[in-house]
Amino acid sequence: MAANLETRKYEVIYFIAPNLSDEDTNAAVTKAEEFIKTLGGSVEKTERMGKRRLAFVMKKYKDAHQVLTHFELAANQITELKQSYKLYEPMIRCLITRKAS
Repeated sequence: MAANLETRKYEVIYFIAPNLSDEDTNAAVTKAEEFIKTLGGSVEKTERMGKRRLAFVMKKYKDAHQVLTHFELAANQITELKQSYKLYEPMIRCLITRKAS
């Protein structure tokens, strides 16, 4: 069980609805980082990649703001983070991957 408590490095790429203002987009990115911090993790770096054309339509959107965040979090908290992101309305989709050690 102790292995689950050790923090691991992850990255999440997510898409935010394109119809938000710059201020609302910044607030959504900040909120996404707060989800990680609330679960006891730490954010290393966040890269805002700008508004991009999606490869396919997601939730009726053809474009979205793309963001990549590198973070550390306990392995047993990832499921809860995914659930938080899934329920967060401005976020269209996310993909969390574990970084190689």
